[in-house]
Amino acid sequence: MPSNKTCPLVEQYLGYLAVIKGRSENTVNEYRTDLLMFSAL
Repeated sequence: MPSNKTCPLVEQYLGYLAVIKGRSENTVNEYRTDLLMFSAL
């Protein structure tokens, strides 16, 4: 999963979603986008 200026904790969470929760790559990418937008506020 490529990082796009996210912190390591966020990347760990996204990895958890993919590996443990079995979320699709598209879902994880959407979560990343949402978290980046939220952190920019």
